[in-house]
Amino acid sequence: DYYIISLDQLISGGLANSRILTENDEIERNIDISFIKYIFESIISDNTNKIYLYDSVMRLASTDGYLSFRYNDYKNIYNYASVERKLLDGDSLTIDNIVNGYRYDINNQIIKHNIEENKISKYLSARERKLKLIDYYFSVIENNNNVKLFVGIDDSSNGNSIQTNEINYINKVIKEKNLNIIVRDGIDELGMLVFARLVSDNSNYPLNVKTIYYGGSELNKASKFSSQTIKDNYESLMNCLDVNHVDTNENISVLIYTDPKDVNLIDKYAIDLVNQYIYNINNHIQYA
Repeated sequence: DYYIISLDQLISGGLANSRILTENDEIERNIDISFIKYIFESIISDNTNKIYLYDSVMRLASTDGYLSFRYNDYKNIYNYASVERKLLDGDSLTIDNIVNGYRYDINNQIIKHNIEENKISKYLSARERKLKLIDYYFSVIENNNNVKLFVGIDDSSNGNSIQTNEINYINKVIKEKNLNIIVRDGIDELGMLVFARLVSDNSNYPLNVKTIYYGGSELNKASKFSSQTIKDNYESLMNCLDVNHVDTNENISVLIYTDPKDVNLIDKYAIDLVNQYIYNINNHIQYA
């Protein structure tokens, strides 16, 4: 059997709900773990099952208009979360140190804000809950080759923010334990990508992809909500699909037009892209 499971949906009742916390924080967290163990032990123990899990790194602020959370709350917490934190590395990059540093800026000073303490406390507790849950999923993935985990970085920042140490910790654990996990910017499309990966894993059609960039800005970040460059984000998307990156003999051609790095070359960028598009059509090469 094949399973595609949104952990935000299964454990928290949805993406928006995963960004909030009720008064029953510890009770909910304990239920989370016991529930996860029950579900996972039921399906993962059978090695013939193939399980595709996806989860998110919590975005900078909770959902505007959801429950009692209003625009001013969103704006204030977004600004609070965007303040640079002290970057951790090596042995200091632990969950406890990350959580303990939530309230402090890059200079270890308390971050000043005008947010009600009850709201900021619940917000930070929700972040802690999400981070600890992802860390628990790692232990599930570690000894089970029939499980793949995809982690989407929800609306982010193009600089150092409250998310940065969380993302770095996740990437550190993946590297140290050689886990079968893909991390990328974006959560909205992640379910579709996971489904596409399932199809790709069960298809004999080779995905030999040649990628050409036009515009020269692929090493820039796409927006203020991006933690990855355009190129890194695209490559992580391709990794989701487990494609073969090739320079020749491609059967799929991906053409990416970025913001022009040199405005004097706009016409050249456009003409080069159109010429490649025509070449693909004439040679019966699938393209995007």
